[in-house]
Amino acid sequence: MNMHELFWDSDDTEDVEEGHVVFRQGDPPDLMYVVLAGEVEITVDDEVIDRLREGDVFGEMALVDDFARSATARATRPSRLARLDRDGFVDLVREEPSFALEVLSIVADRFRRHMAVTKALQMRAGSEPASR
Repeated sequence: MNMHELFWDSDDTEDVEEGHVVFRQGDPPDLMYVVLAGEVEITVDDEVIDRLREGDVFGEMALVDDFARSATARATRPSRLARLDRDGFVDLVREEPSFALEVLSIVADRFRRHMAVTKALQMRAGSEPASR
C-alpha cells in the first residue's frame, strides 16, 4: 500500500516550516502523520533515530496504544503532512484492511530495528573493559 497516494487528497493536512516540532516526547497521543513532502526527524532523548520522507508515517503508535509520545518529531525541511486522528484511523482500518497490515508492518519493522540497535549497544557495553 502506498501511504503517499492514500493520503494525497486528505482534507486534513498541515504545512510546516523547517524546525517545526510536530510533537514532543511525552506529549499526549492525538494524531498520526504521513509525510506528503519534505522530511521529518524522529528523536528520542535528543538522539536521532530516524529520518522520514515522502510516504513515511509517524505517530501511529499513539493511535494504537494510547500512551504518551515516545519520541519527538521535528521537520528538517519545509514539509506537508497529512494528519489522521483516532476516529479516522479506526474508520480507515475498517474500510481498508490493507492499511492496518501496513501500519502493523511499520511498527514491527521499527521494533526489529530498535531491538538490533539495543543488542549492538549491549554487546559493545559488555565487551568494554571494566572501569577502575
